Amino acid sequence: IWIFNATNKSSPYVIANVGRDSRDIYWKLPAMALIDDQNTIIFVNQDQRRYIQSYNTLNIMTVENGQVNFILQDFKIDGSISQGGFPSMLVNKQGGPVCYVYQRLSIYDIQNRKSPVLKSQLNLNFVKMYGCVLSKNEETLYAVGDVLENKVTRIMIRAINVPNINAPQLLGSHIFSNSSAATNTTELSFDEKVLFVGFVDGVFMFDVRDPTQIIPFGFTYFTNELHAAKLANNGNAFYTAATSGVTTFDISSQYILHIKNQILKIGGSYS
Repeated sequence: IWIFNATNKSSPYVIANVGRDSRDIYWKLPAMALIDDQNTIIFVNQDQRRYIQSYNTLNIMTVENGQVNFILQDFKIDGSISQGGFPSMLVNKQGGPVCYVYQRLSIYDIQNRKSPVLKSQLNLNFVKMYGCVLSKNEETLYAVGDVLENKVTRIMIRAINVPNINAPQLLGSHIFSNSSAATNTTELSFDEKVLFVGFVDGVFMFDVRDPTQIIPFGFTYFTNELHAAKLANNGNAFYTAATSGVTTFDISSQYILHIKNQILKIGGSYS
């Protein structure tokens, strides 16, 4: 984990980093979240030791004045070791509970930072996870992943009601494609009417005004490989990073992606 001071957007610099320690341990970091105080980081690490079975650990650390302090370290949690995809972690505005999503949804109460408690789990039957997003009122979680259906891998969206951390409930599901190379782009529009799901060849759009009835209504095809995408905070623009460069799409008038401007990558690399 590299932590930057980005106060000056034109010249960010590293203030701290956390990585492999001196033991014979290999890190794999499948999920991380930043609490709203902007100083507390929660992450799941796959602790992989030679000749010993790997396992997931939950970690909580603070960063103050460039110093990293662990509140919780190497706390073993239940969950399969990620074999691909993008496991996700979501934390509510008050800094808890934690939703960790991979093959299933696991909800941990972290009010006591030093002693997390597993409150509930919901099996999503995902064989690979791509991304998830939480509604502003923190009641609905949307998760996207691969499921196996009649020996064919398909991509599924699941909408989950999560206010009761002891008993999350599945609201609705929608299978919409055979498995394709996906990114971890899963975004809700500013008004929370539309869910955007990114793939290497484009972006799917879904009407989620009723989470029990998820309806596909649009797809924008990209000729260049998409790596990542993000909605602007004001909800008027959609940014994509692809092989060709960075593109801004105007979505202020309707949920159709219109190119606003494009930064073409001619050669070299960005740093």
